[in-house]
Amino acid sequence: MKIFVFLFCVFYFVSCSYPEILSNPGTAGANFLKINLSARAEGLAQNFCGLSDDPSAIYFNPAGIAQIREKKLQMNHITWYEDVYADNVVFVIPVLSIATIGFDYRTLLGEDYVRTLENDIVIQKDKIILSDTAFSVSFAMKFSVGEFKEDNLYFGATGKYIDEKLFNNENYSYACDFGILYDYKKMNSMYGISLQNIGPNIGEYILPWTLRIGTSYKSNDYLISWEISQGIDTRTRAGFGVELKTSDIVVLRIGGFYQSDQLSYTLGLGINTGYFEFDYAYAKHPDGNLSELGFVSNKVSLTLKFNKF
Repeated sequence: MKIFVFLFCVFYFVSCSYPEILSNPGTAGANFLKINLSARAEGLAQNFCGLSDDPSAIYFNPAGIAQIREKKLQMNHITWYEDVYADNVVFVIPVLSIATIGFDYRTLLGEDYVRTLENDIVIQKDKIILSDTAFSVSFAMKFSVGEFKEDNLYFGATGKYIDEKLFNNENYSYACDFGILYDYKKMNSMYGISLQNIGPNIGEYILPWTLRIGTSYKSNDYLISWEISQGIDTRTRAGFGVELKTSDIVVLRIGGFYQSDQLSYTLGLGINTGYFEFDYAYAKHPDGNLSELGFVSNKVSLTLKFNKF
């Protein structure tokens, strides 16, 4: 608990240090870096920093990949807006008894056309292509701590190359993520903190750095996760997620978060056969710029466990 209080104080200090930016949402570039592509994490309403126990930890808290002790390949897909798709592939490999390395490639693709109105007729002209990509490499290590070395402390870092293309414009940059995860065995709980997208501007825009602080509790049949996050150009976000094991292979998920005076919810389903994991998530996000009801996204993930074959 002392650790969580300390992390919350760090969160509060950093959030209060940038009031002029935090009060002006939409000032950052490379916004595709804000998009979570993991269906499992989405089913928990993205409250994953204090859990981070699968390959999508690369996105939420790179320290978490040190928990993975077998080779895993995860593929994620999301249909975002109309004709806009996001995908990524994550591969994690244990390289030492206490370390894991991970690779992540993500894309956001879309296209449209320039249209003009001539004599009351819509004329379709040049094609507009959106292509955002990022390639990341992560490394994490585990250390035994506590009076009897019964607890685990994980450290992780990520380096990433970022490229944005829109029509005839292209910008690139690079960034780093850092994360810490503490596994407190006595309470079956974990505490995590991560700082994401720290790097120079992309074009004339700042990168969307994000601070996450979370915790989770695990039992044999269910887990609960909580998280508070703050982006450099977004409002504070707080939420929770629950994962319930209904059988040896099926889990159900539900989550919710509160942000910008609005409450959103997510639902999810997971199937784990021992050889692969399939996850689906349904998310409803209110957004006044789109409609009064917001928009819905569907996400799917497939994770292969190579050591099982």
